Parts: sequence; C-alpha cells; structure tokens
Amino acid sequence: MSATEIKNLLRERVEELAQYLFPAGRREGVHWCVGDVTGAPGKSFKICIAGEKAGLWGDFADSEKHSRSLLDLWIKARNADFKTALRDAADWLGEPLNRHTEHASKTRSASTFRTLDQGIASMERQLNMCATRCDPYHDHKRNERFVVVRFDRAAEKQFRPFSRNGSGWIAKDPPGKLPLFRLPELVARSSERVFIVEGEKCVCELETLGLLVTTSAHGAKSAHKTDWEPLVGREAVILPDNGNEGRIYAQAVAGILSRLRQPSTVRIIDLPDLPPKGDCADWLERRDAQTPEDIRAELETLIVQSEKAENAPSKTESFGYFDAGRNCYWIRDDRGDWISLNETQFKRMLRRQGVSPKTLENAFVSPLDLRLIAIYSKNSTCIMLDL
Repeated sequence: MSATEIKNLLRERVEELAQYLFPAGRREGVHWCVGDVTGAPGKSFKICIAGEKAGLWGDFADSEKHSRSLLDLWIKARNADFKTALRDAADWLGEPLNRHTEHASKTRSASTFRTLDQGIASMERQLNMCATRCDPYHDHKRNERFVVVRFDRAAEKQFRPFSRNGSGWIAKDPPGKLPLFRLPELVARSSERVFIVEGEKCVCELETLGLLVTTSAHGAKSAHKTDWEPLVGREAVILPDNGNEGRIYAQAVAGILSRLRQPSTVRIIDLPDLPPKGDCADWLERRDAQTPEDIRAELETLIVQSEKAENAPSKTESFGYFDAGRNCYWIRDDRGDWISLNETQFKRMLRRQGVSPKTLENAFVSPLDLRLIAIYSKNSTCIMLDL
C-alpha cells in the first residue's frame, strides 16, 4: 500500500485517528482540540473530524500553515521520521505496507473456495501449519458473518478470517464493522452483565460458568474494527490478559465503550495468580477442582472489591496525567501551570510525597484513562492521581 493510500485511509478515519494521537483532547463541534501538537492541555490546536474540511489540522494560536496531510500530523505528534510514521500508521490501519505483502494479500483475496474446508486446507498448505480451532461470528439474526481459524505449528500460532463471497469463501474479513463474538447471546440476554476477554478460546472457557462473555476479532490491536454498539448502556467487566498487550486491549475497549452514545459501565478486573501472559483460561485451570458456583462467587468478590476501591475517597491531590503517546507526564506546578516530566523526574516527585522506593521500582503506569494516573505494584499498592 502506497503512502497516498495510507493518507486517504487516515482521512476516512480521522475522528478515530485524532482520538488515538491525542487521547487527552476533547471534541468541540466538528473539531478535536488539544493545546498543541505535543498533546498539551488546551484547545488552540484543532483537527477537523467532520464535514467538508475533515482532515484539516493546525494550531490556531499562531500563524502556522494548516495542513490536510494526516501522515504529517502523525510525524509531528509522534516525533517520528517519515518511514517510521508510515509503517506505524499502516500497522494502526491494519493494512499491508510493502509491495510484496500487498501483492500477496491481493493474490489471497482473489482466491474463492467452494467450501470453508477447502479454504482452510489451502491456508494450511500456504502457512505450512495445521488448523486447530474454528470460531464462527454471527450477526444479531444468527446469520454467520465470518469465521476465525487458528493455525498452529510447534510454538507458533496464526489466525485467519474466512467470509462468504457469493456462493464461496475467501480468506478475508467481511466488509464493514465486525460483529462481536456471541452476538446473538448478547442480544438475547440484554439485561445481563457482559464479561469481555481477549480471544475466542477464553470466551468458550469462561462460558462454562454460565456467564455472558464476548470478545472482538483479531487480537489486542484491533478492537476498533468491531461494532461495540450492542453494549450501549450495559454493565461490562473486562478481564485482561496478564501482559502489556492485555492491558492495551483492555484500555482500548474501555475507551470505546466510554464513547458510545450511552456509555457502558465499565470495570477492569485483574485476575489474581495469573502467570506472565496468562489469561482467564489459565485462571480457570488453576481452579479446576472448584465448582462453577465457587468460581463465580470468587469472581463476584473481585468485582465488589473493585467497586469499593473506586468509591473510596482519594487521598491524593488531583494534578496530572500520563501521556502514553509521548511517554511523559503532564503535571500542574505550584502556580497551576502545566509542565512535563520524564519517568525519572515523575518518580522522584512521588518519592518526595512518601511513596516507597520498592513500590516505584515495581510500578507499572497505566494510560487507561488519561484523566487518571494509576501506579500498580507487585505488592498491590495503588496510588491514584485523578485529574
């Protein structure tokens, strides 16, 4: 895919892009507003996200020339060179960049198979891997929209979608937004709490407890490809995998649900005793000797504890947030002005406020909500700085 095609796709998704590059911004009319191209608080830097001027951006506080190149915006916002920005933008869009990949993708998409089994067999030969799972996705009327197939070889795994193309099947997603996994059940059980996990296998495992569970297709970085509208106004509990990608997925889904026309009530619950990169299937396996009733009761206890923690009064002054895009911290100083700190400076500041060195050494900073800084440590210490 060429740079021009990348730019056009970025313009088509300018609203999502503006929120991705500047998550601390806010919408005002047809514009997404921040203080400047670094993402500082304010509203003089604007990106038009709707209408005839969609894609136009610039800083209206000075005489800087406005631009329609969203790839240039990516370069400035991420402080990246052209090649890095192009590669990262293509990855965010989920599109192949180089000519070889593009050609291979077109070759695959042109192949139509009479049956799904023939398509899977062809992909097995192409990947030199064996198909081990086949998970169908349906629309709200229980019509099959597409199927995600898992392929394994030794310690390697890959996933491929297959969808109908007239009377046959192609190795490609269907057009438009993808449905949630188990969508018919979500519609039929509309008053129930929904658990969100990463991956179809985890859905199937957690369903054995009698819970209503869903996921989106294609992993941690593709939550934006799915239609989350069926969760409008509902209670959702996200159970992330124990790793950076799990946190990224949980944060992305929470952000999407918070922006629905009627936001969901979202809670993220970290399951205890998970191994590195472990998931809810590992958590259930360690409780194999327990009854489903006991496991559900334990999960409910975790949710209640999370609710109590959220309702507990904060003892920390509200004064800053973590900027994931620029890997820095924006803090209000004694005069109320915004300053940026790197990680060392930020931890030094917290240390002066009495945070133990051990807590800081084991800290993980979560950008789940950019109005909130949460420092999580291995000994479960949690400090909240709520802006």
